[in-house]
Amino acid sequence: MKVSPTGFRLMTKCVLSLCPKVVVALEGGYNVSQIAKSSEGVLRELLLASHAGEADFALPPSTMLWDRVEHTIREVREAQRPFWKTAFHAAPNQSS
Repeated sequence: MKVSPTGFRLMTKCVLSLCPKVVVALEGGYNVSQIAKSSEGVLRELLLASHAGEADFALPPSTMLWDRVEHTIREVREAQRPFWKTAFHAAPNQSS
């Protein structure tokens, strides 16, 4: 199956229009550049949907969104830590 980064973004937008609460999982692949671009498209749609109606919210035009989602990822990790202990082994550069 060949889906472009734009295709992933548009599929995400369609899914969100049907069900505003979704879970997204990233499966590995062989083309890191394409995975990064597709992931960014998915994250952009999720962020836009979560800020719908906020006139002052805008995403940067063409940069990775890690800085904007890092805080949310940390909150989710902390919320899941008691229930998913095997997923929280310390990475080489992390203390948690």
